[in-house]
Amino acid sequence: MSDLPPLPPTVEDVVAFLNLPAGYAADKDTLLEEVLAAAIEWAVDKVGPLGETTSTCRLEQSGPTLVLPMTHLASVVSVVDPNGVTLEVDPVRDVNLLAGIVIVPYFRSGSWTVQVTTVQQAASIALAIKIVCKHLWETQRGRGARSGQFASAPEDTIPGPRGFAVPARAAELIRPFARVPAIG
Repeated sequence: MSDLPPLPPTVEDVVAFLNLPAGYAADKDTLLEEVLAAAIEWAVDKVGPLGETTSTCRLEQSGPTLVLPMTHLASVVSVVDPNGVTLEVDPVRDVNLLAGIVIVPYFRSGSWTVQVTTVQQAASIALAIKIVCKHLWETQRGRGARSGQFASAPEDTIPGPRGFAVPARAAELIRPFARVPAIG
């Protein structure tokens, strides 16, 4: 398997994805930078910080498990019970990194603290960002090579929280990495 694409994608990655003509001066086009910034903002809103980050979660225990508000974890750094006792957790037996679940050996009411490392470094996230860039670019510049030819939004779009329609295929690519919405 080859290396994963960098997150977030660069302007040069978007220029290649858009099949812009050779010699296109992307560094001079602020619209392309704005489009990329909006697409990255959308992705961060959906999945959290891109790349590797360490987060600390405070949560209440429900049964024998701690359900974290994030998935696709790289590792669980530490688990501290409400009394301040640091637990030893077996990364194979006690942790489901994909689902964001930690099994603890006992129930203790109160606020647990779990420190985790997340890595949002998936090829599908990078592709979703590029698809959103293409969608936003085409609504500004049009699909064709002729200037002034504007395209209407494709019918396979779903409304996004930032004021633009998100192509359904981008939403589907990013869905497995979406953060769990907060309750309360």
